[in-house]
Amino acid sequence: MIKSPTVFILGAGASVPFGFPVGCDLRDDIVKKLSDTTTTLFVVLRAAGFDDSQITRFREALQKSGQPSVDVFLEQRSEFTPIGKVAIAASLIPYEDEAKLWGGAQNWYEHVWKHLGPSLMDDVAQSQLSVITFNYDRSLEHFLYSALRNSFNIGTEDAARYLREVIRVVHVHGKLGELPFARARPDVTRAYQPGDRSNLAAAAVAAAKTIKIVHEGTREDPEFVQARQLLAQAEIVCFLGFGYLEANVERLGITTLPSTVQLYGTGYRFMSGEQTQASKVLGGRLNIGDPQHDSLAFLRQHGLPT
Repeated sequence: MIKSPTVFILGAGASVPFGFPVGCDLRDDIVKKLSDTTTTLFVVLRAAGFDDSQITRFREALQKSGQPSVDVFLEQRSEFTPIGKVAIAASLIPYEDEAKLWGGAQNWYEHVWKHLGPSLMDDVAQSQLSVITFNYDRSLEHFLYSALRNSFNIGTEDAARYLREVIRVVHVHGKLGELPFARARPDVTRAYQPGDRSNLAAAAVAAAKTIKIVHEGTREDPEFVQARQLLAQAEIVCFLGFGYLEANVERLGITTLPSTVQLYGTGYRFMSGEQTQASKVLGGRLNIGDPQHDSLAFLRQHGLPT
């Protein structure tokens, strides 16, 4: 059981073990696929209502922008936001592969689940873990929902209730639609799976409605308000696969947290200058991990607050 109020803050690197690309890889993948009018992505964008000239202008601007991700690019080029969102959704949806959520050498989901406790009522129900994620993918919620149902043989309603009330996951930048158990918005509900490629355009357009680019959000968005409420109760904050973008840190109000709150974070493949910058963004309070440690190795090294 995780007894101390703990908040995980997830960046793109946290989803890599489950098959999803980091920002620069997604950018390069989109640019490559839009260089050929016969690719599925190009066809999907056409079907979504964008003409060839719009698609080409988007690709060329993205390719030559020098920006590290599609999201950062769209922050400066808001006129491309509609096509950019659909491109992101259409590119990420095919990565949803349930089989990749179980097992594997870098599976930090299973590591955390093991530490939530072997008993549903005595351990999991009392655990003090919440998650704030900047990622669009829904892999963590689907993992937790499936683990709850299969570990303890509980029904869909009970598993969904645990995710709402106990192990809360807040997507501050939106997500690739709602999972069926959430029963939130029928118009954007989709199971955790790649789905039929012939229906990818419709799925991507629907998912784009629930994606939020940085410039579209504010500190007063309900998701950011909820995230700051979770952080206000935290004793430990742990960043996993996070890029330490100053705008994101500012909107969460991390630097205003009491000095008693412990800040830990991965620095996988960070050079010394990048480590210094990450710590600076967090007011010099970040205990950053070994650059050789991915999310699982970091959690194993630093331990979980039990």
